[in-house]
Amino acid sequence: MDLKRLDRMLQAAHRSSIEIKDSYDFYVLALKEFNKGNLAEAFLDCDRAKYELTAAINEAKIKIKGSRFHSMRTLSYFFKLYGLYA
Repeated sequence: MDLKRLDRMLQAAHRSSIEIKDSYDFYVLALKEFNKGNLAEAFLDCDRAKYELTAAINEAKIKIKGSRFHSMRTLSYFFKLYGLYA
């Protein structure tokens, strides 16, 4: 389970003005379960946080004639997460 990577992903999404409330809630639950030593529940919550983050990024895309394209927010997210030369 990679909580540090998920933390970086959530920070990049937040700085790019992508709504991450649901994903952040599951991230906090994963941290609580991890600190209790309940790794199975922590893994499930971490996985759900990643799923919610992916859904939030997809919702931030622009929809034109039925097709979804990256918006300035989603492009900003990927530049913040991976850098300019990703």
